[in-house]
Amino acid sequence: MAADEIHVGDTKTRITLTFTDAGAAVDVSWATTKQLIFMPPDGTAFAVDATFTVAGVDGKIYYDTLVTTFDEDGEWRLQGYVADATRSWKSDVHTFTVYPNLI
Repeated sequence: MAADEIHVGDTKTRITLTFTDAGAAVDVSWATTKQLIFMPPDGTAFAVDATFTVAGVDGKIYYDTLVTTFDEDGEWRLQGYVADATRSWKSDVHTFTVYPNLI
């Protein structure tokens, strides 16, 4: 496995996102809905359910990828979403590269 690279078809790659405000982690333990929103290079965004790392007090949610998650190489975008019955937050948008495979 290549260090710090995500490839098309990678499985069980843990994608972790931290909600922050002014550079500090924000407690999102109140959230009953936790999602990561991915946008591949073709622009067709999709959301997946995420999990707290430490009950949300550290501001972190994560998702372990499936073989079908990264089906296209290129620049991807990522945004977190948390909500409950009375409020919702979205994180900053982050970009990352998904690399092609040789075969």
